[in-house]
Parts: sequence; structure tokens; C-alpha cells
Amino acid sequence: LKLMREGAKPVICAVNGHAFGGGIGLVAAADIAIAADQAKFSFSEVHLGVIPAMISVVVLPKLGEHQTMRLFLTAERFTAEQAVGYGLIHRVVPADELESAVQAEVDAIARGGPIAISEAKRLVRRVASLPVDEAFAYAEQKIAELFASAEAAEGMAAFITKRPPSWARDAGD
Repeated sequence: LKLMREGAKPVICAVNGHAFGGGIGLVAAADIAIAADQAKFSFSEVHLGVIPAMISVVVLPKLGEHQTMRLFLTAERFTAEQAVGYGLIHRVVPADELESAVQAEVDAIARGGPIAISEAKRLVRRVASLPVDEAFAYAEQKIAELFASAEAAEGMAAFITKRPPSWARDAGD
């Protein structure tokens, strides 16, 4: 869970079935989550006499204390549509469109600079955990660092000359 959340590579989760207990923790740890319309979710641990301790670390930032409390205590099963409302997943698609929906996310990410993608993921996690003044200082440092990078130079040159950046060609774009 920690590697999924803190690792440099984006993690996309596709849910096509039930995500209970630890499975729902994997969904919460993912950066992007898409579910088939028939998917079901539950923090079912209390029905087994245990608690969702490890997954709480990745669930609480997504669902907040209010929703998490109720769902952890009741072990209620909920639908993919409800999971969107709770902030657990990004969208729901028909089961036969799940693979193409995930591929669309992969393709969109592949158009970004590899370093920029990694740094964007790090930025979201870091800024969300910092006090405002520290968040602005961190953001200022990162933008200066990345604007001075070779990847940014390539991305801006590609934009100006109306061609794909080198990483997009490498990705099959």
C-alpha cells in the first residue's frame, strides 16, 4: 500500500467485481480508480472480528473521517456509484468498457513527461500534508527545478514546433 501510494509510478485500479477488506485498500491506495457498474465495496473487517487498520492509512485521506467512521463501523456494502460519491473511485463504466476506460487513462498519462508525471504524483501527496506556507515554499522550489529541466525544455520546444515530445514518440504516440 505504501509503495502504491508513495511510489513514483502512477497506479490505476480497475475494479470488476467485489472489493472487500484488503481489496478496497488497494483501490484506496491507487492514484486513479475506475469501477465496473456492478462492482461492490465493503470494509468488512469488523464482521470478522478485526479492524481495517493497515488500509485506514490510505482510506482516510480519500474518504475523510466522517464517511470512514460509518463505513468501518457498519461494514455496509456499497455500490460503485456510491464509491464515486465517497471519493473512493473516480468513475463508473459498464463492465464491457472497463478495459478501454483504463487504457484511456494510461494513454493520457503517457502523453506527459515521465519526470513531470512522477513529480506531479509526489506534489499532490506532499502538498496535501503540509501547512500552507510550507506547501507554497515546496511548490515554488519544485516549479523552479522542473522549469529548468531538460524534460521541460523538450516539452516546450515540442509545443512551439508543433511536434510530439520525444517521450510521446517513445510511447508509441
